[in-house]
Amino acid sequence: MTYSITNRDSRALPFGFGLHPYFMKLSGEESTFYDLRKPVPVGALDMDHVFTELRWGRHACIEYRGGGLEIDLEATRDFTHLVLYTPRGEKYFCLENQTCSTDAHNLFDRGFAGESGLKIVKPGAVHSGSVTYAVRSTLPHGRL
Repeated sequence: MTYSITNRDSRALPFGFGLHPYFMKLSGEESTFYDLRKPVPVGALDMDHVFTELRWGRHACIEYRGGGLEIDLEATRDFTHLVLYTPRGEKYFCLENQTCSTDAHNLFDRGFAGESGLKIVKPGAVHSGSVTYAVRSTLPHGRL
């Protein structure tokens, strides 16, 4: 998914961009701690949280271990935020690459420029970015 913002105005253009894909939960609703540094069954979480200051070059990965499938969410440098939404009792979850925090404009105005992640396009400039959903098999010989 690629996006492009063109500022045709004589003033700076503040913006934020995010993608909100839904994925199926395939794990149970068992409980666990919210330490996401190691793989955690999504069904064990009940979250609606934005992670900020993501390091470029690293990306989120969804593992469907039972199905032998992984989805890497590879994003350009401007995607510095990631929202994880895992509503308990639902069959889906969202893993959302975003260029900014939710409510970025208001956070920026309140002095939280870094946390907001609000992007600015100068007059006459263009800003582009992308997220690639790389799907791959983890089964022997790539069989699904």
